[in-house]
Amino acid sequence: MIKERNIGVVGLGLMGKGLVVELVQHGYFVTAVRRRKNDNGLENYLNYIACKNQDASMKNEILQNIEQTTDISKLRDCDLVIECINEDIAAKSEIFQILDEICMPETVLASNTSSLSIEEISSGCRRNDKILGIHFMSPVSRMKLVELIHTDKTSVKTLDNCKRFISSLDKEYVVVQDSPGFIVSRLGAVLINEAMNILSEGVASETDIDKAAKLGMNFPLGPLELADNVGLDICLNVLKSLFRYYDNEKYAPDAILEMKVVSGNLGKKSGNGFYNY
Repeated sequence: MIKERNIGVVGLGLMGKGLVVELVQHGYFVTAVRRRKNDNGLENYLNYIACKNQDASMKNEILQNIEQTTDISKLRDCDLVIECINEDIAAKSEIFQILDEICMPETVLASNTSSLSIEEISSGCRRNDKILGIHFMSPVSRMKLVELIHTDKTSVKTLDNCKRFISSLDKEYVVVQDSPGFIVSRLGAVLINEAMNILSEGVASETDIDKAAKLGMNFPLGPLELADNVGLDICLNVLKSLFRYYDNEKYAPDAILEMKVVSGNLGKKSGNGFYNY
């Protein structure tokens, strides 16, 4: 059973920060492990939220329900720990090995990976029946869907407990067999990559590609707008991961994406990508 004071989050990047706030706002106390001692990203993010909502007290109310630490051993008594670090399989695997060693036997370990195999990430862990993927979409506060990714060894009890947990956050879930990219990233990667192919070939402009998707296919965002929102570096990592696993040309990243990432144009978070912000 996942209790209201026993959730751990590892990694306080954009996704980790959003998840921590979402959990607190739904009644959970969160132990949040940041990887750098001088990382003030969560406080800055809370300042932004408080300003956006015109509620100066919001930051302190949220912080009262978060324990921030760089000591991963503080997660030992959590019922559920969600790893939210970058899409680096070696780094994720290392985190899982540490959590498997230090957490109580009942703790469920989850990865928020958007594209990597859960079985690969957790290779060598002993609690295979209590391991799964819980893929929240970004931004967590607005996106209603969560992918629950199970391996052949994930127990029915673990999956059922996590279904109830997702429902407690007022979100919907889909259940997916472990396969890199799952549902959302495989669909999104192909769509975004094909939009970039069309742009690279000079067939249409950024705005016309996105306009066609929105007005012709009833999408709320065009694929290039979506890529900017997700982060072009993340899009590149996902495509590379899927190409490595499936060896299918449809996942081979378009050259324009690689050029933008190398030049530091990562989308909204850097101020420019396919559009300027």
